[in-house]
Amino acid sequence: YNTPRGRLMSFGHRGDRRHYPENSLEGILSCIHMGVDMVEVDAQLTRDGVLILMLDSKLDRTTNWPRLRKEPHPGLPDSDYVRDWTYEQLCHLRLRDRSGRETDCRIPTAAQAIRLCAGRILILFDHVNDTRLLLPLVEQYDREPLCTKTWHWNIGDLWVLSTFDPLNSALIKQRFET
Repeated sequence: YNTPRGRLMSFGHRGDRRHYPENSLEGILSCIHMGVDMVEVDAQLTRDGVLILMLDSKLDRTTNWPRLRKEPHPGLPDSDYVRDWTYEQLCHLRLRDRSGRETDCRIPTAAQAIRLCAGRILILFDHVNDTRLLLPLVEQYDREPLCTKTWHWNIGDLWVLSTFDPLNSALIKQRFET
């Protein structure tokens, strides 16, 4: 993609996955420090209604849950699915990097990512399993001076929401046109 001034924009797909786990705050922060224009992230919904950053609906590929589930852990569900966990329970897990190594990185919320990106880098929510929960977060930060700014060109505040669901597209359009 090019900016209005013709400069090629750079994207961090799920953050800086070369050095940090995908969809981690550390990966987003690395993109910010590198001067990347936009970071693309994905979100899943927890049992208690918190949007977290994660592409997969299951925890096995990106977290240390496969190792932990081998031993009993009171208070943690015996499920691979994000939807069966509360955010507080997910805080016990650690993210794995693309080589499968466990890191100290934790699963972030969409709100944490938006706060980190606000005023620093554009954020694109790509795969989101419930866009209706994302819109109030966007509106919350859009009302304050924390909204993501387009600092490479002067077109004001810009949010990019990506969805493959026409119903979500209509909802987003209706919500922001009123």
